[in-house]
Amino acid sequence: MQLYLKRDDLMGGFAHGNKFRKLKYHLEEGLSMGARQYISFGGAFSNHLFALAAVGHEMQIETLAFVRGELDPKSPTIQQISEWGMHLVSLDRSTYKKRYEKDFLDSITAKYPHAYLIPEGGHHPLAIKGVKELSNEVHEQIDESIQYWICAVGSGSTATGIYLGLAEQEKLLAVSVLKGQDDRNLWPEAIDPASARFADPSWQFHYCGLGRFASRSLEVEDFIHSFYNEHSILLDPIYNGRVLYYIYQLIEDGYFERGDTLCMVHTGGLQGLAGYNYRYGTSLPVYRF
Repeated sequence: MQLYLKRDDLMGGFAHGNKFRKLKYHLEEGLSMGARQYISFGGAFSNHLFALAAVGHEMQIETLAFVRGELDPKSPTIQQISEWGMHLVSLDRSTYKKRYEKDFLDSITAKYPHAYLIPEGGHHPLAIKGVKELSNEVHEQIDESIQYWICAVGSGSTATGIYLGLAEQEKLLAVSVLKGQDDRNLWPEAIDPASARFADPSWQFHYCGLGRFASRSLEVEDFIHSFYNEHSILLDPIYNGRVLYYIYQLIEDGYFERGDTLCMVHTGGLQGLAGYNYRYGTSLPVYRF
């Protein structure tokens, strides 16, 4: 059995990984529309906001984020995106829940008429378009056939992009880090929910079962330390660390065939290591910018 890592954590600079791919065509669309500002949504430790702030700083275009909950000035993520010039607006949780409602979004566009709005996490057909390009890259990099692609699932754009780029006989094992997530409700913009995709054997949806989203997992922390010590590869504790830990469990349980080739997409998110250490007082190895 072969297990490859598609190292998207090595591309895209500060906005590395799937966040760079998901922003790529949003940025192009905004520029084509003459946008003077990019606006989006996220939590206080958001990889998406971190990537958008980094790109805005590099492109010298204004960025603004509506952040869920209070702004903690000691949060490493908040500190860095503020340093890059991103304007931050705190929203209480009830108001933040309106982020997909038309009236709420209309009020934002009325207040910021020259802005381009990017959904939370970048989730959109334009994000899926950017991720789909990843499949072609891997097919050029790996000579042998791939039996299983593996990726973490958050909003769903990355999994959908990979799924749409699968070659014949390839399967996607999409691993959710969100308890209770229903794959049928993830991607209505990209794929007809009434299609046969959900009965397609090339689509496999798992929940990693390691606690609520962004909660602390001692098993995952130990795994991240040991994996880094053995391979000198950083894993974040929210997405990639959990998923790879889960995949190792599946391998031990004999889920895959002996001769299978697996390709897991390392989606980046390494800025979150510093935030995790800050939040939980842990000592995970951190990404040095």
